[in-house]
Amino acid sequence: MHCVNWTVEEPSNPALAELRDRLGLAVAGGVSRYSPIQLDDPSEMRMAAKAALAGTGGRGHLLTPVCSTSPWGQVRTENLRALAAAAGKIFNVPPTGLLREP
Repeated sequence: MHCVNWTVEEPSNPALAELRDRLGLAVAGGVSRYSPIQLDDPSEMRMAAKAALAGTGGRGHLLTPVCSTSPWGQVRTENLRALAAAAGKIFNVPPTGLLREP
């Protein structure tokens, strides 16, 4: 195993950086599966993404909504783009090709 998908939304769960350091594995997660990914506007998504990456310094962290998201119209595509763009800005990755329209 190389990565653990983790939620910090449970009060007893350690933070992503703490879990990463404790297990010596990469962690996936950092953004709620409901808000802002489904409910809020892209600016809220960008803020949540930046906050999640700040907690780990981006080291050993795959930025994703926790658990899973629904591909059937419940997740706002513009929020997925904002999530990818926020990570790209932090790591200086150009946004070309991020979540292209089919």
